[in-house]
Amino acid sequence: MSEKVNFIGNPNADYFVCTELILSSPLNNFPHIEIWVTNDGAIGFGLRYKNRSSNFTCGHQPVHINSDLVLALLEILAHGACAIKKTSLWFLGFTHFKLFIKDDEFRKLTRFNSSTDYEYATHYISSCEELPQGKNVVEFSAWL
Repeated sequence: MSEKVNFIGNPNADYFVCTELILSSPLNNFPHIEIWVTNDGAIGFGLRYKNRSSNFTCGHQPVHINSDLVLALLEILAHGACAIKKTSLWFLGFTHFKLFIKDDEFRKLTRFNSSTDYEYATHYISSCEELPQGKNVVEFSAWL
């Protein structure tokens, strides 16, 4: 784990990242997690898995969400109840990554009262009964 305070970041962005938290493991099948907090309290999130043959990445720019929702998401990631799926239309140069979380864990993210938090959870994350399978899917091991 590492933390940067007064992190400068992208000078062209319309926000200032004041803290960056990075959680990573040298072991395979553990996600590399980045959390950014801006000077006005918005929270950005990045999730990456990289091995010799592929690099899967998903996340979002800073948005105003409840910090409890971020903690709930970190708990889900720590339990390994998620996967990243890659969709690619190589001939159009399009690649999209989506985070999938099992239904019972997803409900933990949608229990918050704020409509902003609910929109966040349903926009950036897909709920599923079973995690997707296949060569374009990366599942994570539990940290705990």
